[in-house]
Amino acid sequence: MAILSFILTLSGCSDKPSDTQTKQDSIDYALANIVVDKSFLELTKAERTNGWEKDKAYFVHYDLEFKTTENYATMLTAKAENIEAQLAALSELEQATYLMKLSLEYNDKTYLQPFTDWWKGNQDTAEYQQTVGRFLRKTSNNDMRERQLMLVAAYAELTSNGSFPVGMKKGDTYKYWTELSYIKTEKGWMRQQ
Repeated sequence: MAILSFILTLSGCSDKPSDTQTKQDSIDYALANIVVDKSFLELTKAERTNGWEKDKAYFVHYDLEFKTTENYATMLTAKAENIEAQLAALSELEQATYLMKLSLEYNDKTYLQPFTDWWKGNQDTAEYQQTVGRFLRKTSNNDMRERQLMLVAAYAELTSNGSFPVGMKKGDTYKYWTELSYIKTEKGWMRQQ
């Protein structure tokens, strides 16, 4: 028991956070910030590429790679369905306000034109019809125009903010990097928020 206590004391006094701790923190951080359903990604690589001390903190950089388990159209539709579910939980007035916000935020050339180009280029494919087409045609409290707006908002979040290319296929690689900082406390290294 004394040996275990001694080992734990030494690990709490190391000059940098452990690789085990920083790797798990980096993976957790990435999964919390990636904009798709986490079941659409499978971790394939987590490599610590750098670590350095600065201003009484220790910084760690990780390169992560994930393999996609679904194609882009499935991810896009799942994101749009998530937006629709959020909308359904709101009152009628809140729904109108939320849709107006989506329209103002995403109904411009930055998002609309690239999405429209992708849409036109893919609407005749089976992949599109089984995902996006089904979402647009389903019975819903929202009309077709509102569901199209949800798809544009999902496109903006996935592609513009999340860097998921529209041509992404099942099995493709999605790269993500993290840079986390830690401070040394009485109880060992703690990640800074």
